[in-house]
Amino acid sequence: MSAGSRVTQDWIVGLTVTSEVAEDSERAPSIPELEAAAASEPSDLETLKTLAEAYRISGDFDAALDAWEKVLAVNPAYQRGLSRLVAVGARGSMEWRRIWRAVRELEPLKKGSSPYRNPALRRQLDALFVGDHLTGPQPSAEEAASIVETLEEMGQNGRHLKPTTVTLVLMRLQFAGHFSLGFRLRMLSQQRRIAQNFMKPPGEDLSALRNLLKALVYTGSPETAAQLSRMQHWTKDDPQAQQRLQKMHADALLMAGRAEPYCAYAESVRGQAPLPGEDRMAELVTGQRVAVVGPADTGDRLGELIDSYDVVVRPRYQPEFLAAHPETMGSRTDIAYYSGFDMDQFLTQAEEAVDRGDLQLVNARPFTHATHAHLGHPWLRFYRQDYSLCPAGGQLGIQRMTYDLLQFRPAEIAIFNSDFYTGSQMFTAGWRPQDRFGPESHINDIVAAHDIRFDFAFTQALMKTGTVTAQGRAAEVLAMSVPEYEAAVEAAGVLR
Repeated sequence: MSAGSRVTQDWIVGLTVTSEVAEDSERAPSIPELEAAAASEPSDLETLKTLAEAYRISGDFDAALDAWEKVLAVNPAYQRGLSRLVAVGARGSMEWRRIWRAVRELEPLKKGSSPYRNPALRRQLDALFVGDHLTGPQPSAEEAASIVETLEEMGQNGRHLKPTTVTLVLMRLQFAGHFSLGFRLRMLSQQRRIAQNFMKPPGEDLSALRNLLKALVYTGSPETAAQLSRMQHWTKDDPQAQQRLQKMHADALLMAGRAEPYCAYAESVRGQAPLPGEDRMAELVTGQRVAVVGPADTGDRLGELIDSYDVVVRPRYQPEFLAAHPETMGSRTDIAYYSGFDMDQFLTQAEEAVDRGDLQLVNARPFTHATHAHLGHPWLRFYRQDYSLCPAGGQLGIQRMTYDLLQFRPAEIAIFNSDFYTGSQMFTAGWRPQDRFGPESHINDIVAAHDIRFDFAFTQALMKTGTVTAQGRAAEVLAMSVPEYEAAVEAAGVLR
């Protein structure tokens, strides 16, 4: 595992101390240095992998795609490289034919009988990946359903595509608007993972166990996942593994509507390795009524209600936007959560707002620590952990913020101005450019790096804790069943 990968994983479970992160970041070579090393030794697999990851983290997905192709040319059996190639291709160029070519070449090498060996299915899949997102034909609902039904039927007979191939197929279907069918494929993959573990238990492989727990949670068995995580006695002499298991156990129970184990775990970790900004976060949130306000145009006019909460939390500090929409958005921001992009673009504005007393705290993603921690701002907190059992990537903004806030035991977290992609447009005008799926669009991440079905179910689970509530359109959507929600996303068409 590379230093960068180790730091990211340690932050998730709350083990890394600030000085360790800074030390690792100082040792990390720059992209030009990695490019020079790769040019001098083009078959050095580790250098190519590190370069590909550096491109991905920097957001240069096309360069990352090129680099992962080179990795696979050196080692065609490197499955993680293939999954990375699929992810960066979907987030960047969306050249479906090119991405499919890399996956298709390896699929027939799969041991056993791959469904791809079926001529009819092979023709269907080849047709699915013609051209790019802008010029290629989009699969109809009938064509998409035929592919999924064929894969389900073959799966019942023990014939399965490789997991990376399934992921690519489901992403392609969802980018074309067939979300329910994509979720069916992910459910099929997770059910298969559970079945495989009955034949080959994960034993002492913590990563394999985590994948099993993810599958159990996704398929609706969080209590079983919690029981499995509690039964792993082999970790008693490995404090790091034990702590990761505790985190997964707490997260599984959270999906069952039980928040106390997660809150207790987070409090323990903060006590073991306190980080800057956490005391301030506790002062602001503990015991308070907190409004988490999204940027969606829901039609709600709840600005006055938002302002009545003790603490108002938003993804970003954007005063001009609020000034233009006080009736719907409210008027203040006490705590802002910044993505990596927001940190680069708006941190100076946040600093000025803190100096004026208009903003109290900024929470930043852990991967931005290496770039910004040296500033030493007392109002800048790098939160240390995300939910550990997501089936695909991480969680989107509303869920990530709510999850982080919950550990500080607020009296209430109320969600405002979120329709969970069931509305007529992505954001309220003026928040961000109204973007659509397409080459290099940041909106691609919604499919390429997330699972909105799981985020929806996760939010419903948080509401069962008794701490999280929802207002307006958010409450209406969260009252839906999962099938109703999937149908609403497809009918809205905002994710196209």
